[in-house]
Amino acid sequence: MADVEVPSEAGPAPTLEQRLDALAVTADDFVRPDLYTWTTPAQIEALRAGGPLLVADAGEDPSPFNRVLLAMLASRGPGHEVAALLEHGPGLTKRRYAWPNPFATVLGKGPRTYGEALVRVELSPDAVIARLEPEASPPWSFFDAQGRSVSTPDVLDDPSRLGVVYHLQARAGQSIPFREFVLCNEAMIARWSVGTPAIAERIARERALVAELAAGPFAALPDSTLAWAAWPQWVDPDPAPTLLSRWHRALAFDNVRYRPSARALDRLDEALADYDPTGPAIVGGTELQASQ
Repeated sequence: MADVEVPSEAGPAPTLEQRLDALAVTADDFVRPDLYTWTTPAQIEALRAGGPLLVADAGEDPSPFNRVLLAMLASRGPGHEVAALLEHGPGLTKRRYAWPNPFATVLGKGPRTYGEALVRVELSPDAVIARLEPEASPPWSFFDAQGRSVSTPDVLDDPSRLGVVYHLQARAGQSIPFREFVLCNEAMIARWSVGTPAIAERIARERALVAELAAGPFAALPDSTLAWAAWPQWVDPDPAPTLLSRWHRALAFDNVRYRPSARALDRLDEALADYDPTGPAIVGGTELQASQ
């Protein structure tokens, strides 16, 4: 799903429900060509100097995603062939973590934020999107940019199209259920951009949404309702269509930072207001390289 279109003057403004629905990522609707990744101004300067977009690897402190891959490789259980590609395959070992909605990751998952700078990433129309749910059987499934199924043998035969992994870890008893898009193949990034008017406009729209929810339907939610978990809405193929369930379906992390209390919504708005465009706009990606 691309960015929400700004309504024309002739048409009615979208409702709160419609605006939240446009941000939802659900059990059967998670293929997204446009993603956003928060980072630091220092990393933007490295990009400006010609550095790569994807920089993270397993390192000494592997991410939950990399730990899943390593566990698959160690057990040689279901999915270990795909894990091997992502650990050792040419062009597939570097990462960057992203989500379709900037507000849903702006405060981070742990004690620190990821940075005040924002990169918009547009996937190639040829990209294959993997879904990884470690507790599922099978743990891997694959889709093209139109949401059509791609077979595992096809991916193993030609891993060059594998562009991003939708990684879902959501179950009862988990300390922080979460989900993320793991960019894993720079060759499948058609375009990335920093500091553009489109990104600033997207931030402004999300701030307006958060402010409207804080002043209206979420202004006085009882503590018992604020305590409801978000992750069941991620895995339910047909969740109840309430404003709260719609909010939950837009989230990446199920923790107190993103529960719609007045304090949390204020913090979200403040963090979005700290967005740093980091100087003149820059763009990159395979689309730009092909035109040069």
